[in-house]
Amino acid sequence: MNQPSRIIDSHVHFWDRSRFEYRWLAEEQSHLAMDHLPAQLRAAGADLDGLVFIQADCRDDQGFDEASWVHDLAEQGVPVVAVVAHAPLETDAAARRLDELTTLPLVRGIRRLLQDEKAGFGVDPQFVDGVRQLAAHDFSFDLCIREHQLRECLELTARVPEVTFILDHLGKPNVSAGDFGEWSVLIDELASRPNVRCKLSGLGNEAQPQDRTMAAFRPWIEHAISAFGADRCMYGSDWPVSTLATTYVEWLEVISTIASELPERERDLIMAGTALATYGGRAGGHESAR
Repeated sequence: MNQPSRIIDSHVHFWDRSRFEYRWLAEEQSHLAMDHLPAQLRAAGADLDGLVFIQADCRDDQGFDEASWVHDLAEQGVPVVAVVAHAPLETDAAARRLDELTTLPLVRGIRRLLQDEKAGFGVDPQFVDGVRQLAAHDFSFDLCIREHQLRECLELTARVPEVTFILDHLGKPNVSAGDFGEWSVLIDELASRPNVRCKLSGLGNEAQPQDRTMAAFRPWIEHAISAFGADRCMYGSDWPVSTLATTYVEWLEVISTIASELPERERDLIMAGTALATYGGRAGGHESAR
């Protein structure tokens, strides 16, 4: 493996079904239905200097408790450099929930899942107003969408230029389609917004088994790096959701190999620096997962 000098994983989930209710797991028949905790991440081969915890879509009213639990994990030595928490930005409770989350020092961003919302949700005035409130708390916003929602994201990011947006999983393009023409045009336009960054994550789940290869992933990843630049691209595993398609080590190898072909400074930005700059985290603040 092309082992980078340091690795910050910008997209990790943990879940504990004894603590929280995850309705999306209720009918899950795969191994995802089991608890996924730091010990399992280490066992998967994650040799990390730090990680960003991303909310795992527990019950809406448990968002603060989930973020607080991850703070407890950090105190126990899990190398959490930042937390991206849930907040119901489309509701009247948004301001109160954000105020509560500011009491947790590792919370640096918010993710309100958009990928399964109906058309227009991402540009609804009340939701946009909720996103706008993030600026007062210096919170970023993770955009978890599907490819067909990229145009809404263009509008949202233009309406709220004061907030930093991070596009999760390259916008979930259809890797197996092979033709990324329309996606690449929209990515170029999104990348032209200085307040948008991109996670190099999640492509395995968007590809058919025969297309889960370095050769299939490379054009999408290289285009994102070209469009955003290394200073706005970051490695993410999407563990454990990614394990439906690939292993932790296999996906790390894809990104680290492509990054190794870049100058050293750009390689370090993709593998660690951009995530730290985006989420305000510091590597080395906790015991390493190594």
